[in-house]
Amino acid sequence: MRIYHTNGVVTVAWEKTAEGWVLERTNALPHVTVPWPQVPPPYQTNSADFFLTTNAPMGNAFFRLHKP
Repeated sequence: MRIYHTNGVVTVAWEKTAEGWVLERTNALPHVTVPWPQVPPPYQTNSADFFLTTNAPMGNAFFRLHKP
């Protein structure tokens, strides 16, 4: 997974070989287990990657890939 931040826009990208994985996002990483809500597909694609482009958040944003 790669994350780019440019001019107030965040792009999260991962290889197409990760077919079937879903992107999840949370705004905090507490010491206890918390749910990671799924960023709903469909995701954008190009020849090599899946990706999501969004405005940069005002606070924290943490992303992960999850294989359901």
